[in-house]
Amino acid sequence: MKPKYNLFSIYPQCNHIHPPTKFEWVKDGSGAIDVFIDWHITQNQQYERNKPRIAILVEPRTIQPDIYAWIENHTEDFDLIFSHDLQMLAFPNAHPIYFMNWYECFDEPKTKNISMVCSNKVMCYQHRKRQELADLLGDKVDHYGEYKTGQWASYEECRAAYRFEVVVDNNWEGYWCSEKLANPLASKTIPIYLGGLYLPSDIDTKGIIFADTIDEVHDLVDEVLANPIRAYMDRLTAVERNYNIIRRYKVFEDWLYTEYKQLLEGLT
Repeated sequence: MKPKYNLFSIYPQCNHIHPPTKFEWVKDGSGAIDVFIDWHITQNQQYERNKPRIAILVEPRTIQPDIYAWIENHTEDFDLIFSHDLQMLAFPNAHPIYFMNWYECFDEPKTKNISMVCSNKVMCYQHRKRQELADLLGDKVDHYGEYKTGQWASYEECRAAYRFEVVVDNNWEGYWCSEKLANPLASKTIPIYLGGLYLPSDIDTKGIIFADTIDEVHDLVDEVLANPIRAYMDRLTAVERNYNIIRRYKVFEDWLYTEYKQLLEGLT
């Protein structure tokens, strides 16, 4: 029988499309562990404490700084804390996570060079820098998303046929690497990536082009466009490897349970 955990979250699960298969989320209190996610972390004291408690910080500090400030003064409320954030991981009951959900995989012929997806969101510095880069790149890349086109783009149209995708993540520190990185890997598309510092050890970094600044992303786009087919084929072995590896991260909850099964079972 699958374990049951009580979920305190604004969402019915961590991934909007793929429910967990290793355990079951419940909201009737019948689960063995209380799990608080993001905003609900700060609300945990409203509930009677009669079961072990876990906090999971999904969104980065750049998006929800108040929640990070709160939990840093209340770490004793929780038996375990899961986060990608280096400051949080300094606490003895905190453990690193990779929230790399992805939504669809594609294995289609690559007929286009570079895409970029950019929304209208301006919730953090990284959002603004992504828009700045979209303006800077101009017609060197094919643009998708509301910032440039006014329309939402499907996962297929914005990357399936593309050899490369410019990816500016919402945090550039710690273990943060989100679906923005995972989705191109699941489409055999090479990310030109500005994001977290510490990627999972099983990801082949030869299948990713890393940048440290917005200006460097711009320069890397120029380098790729000098011979995009060769730039892609030179990394094809790593691309194929990442396409298979990324399947492990499709459902965050399943990855979490597999990675920390002994810790979770030890609480019950």
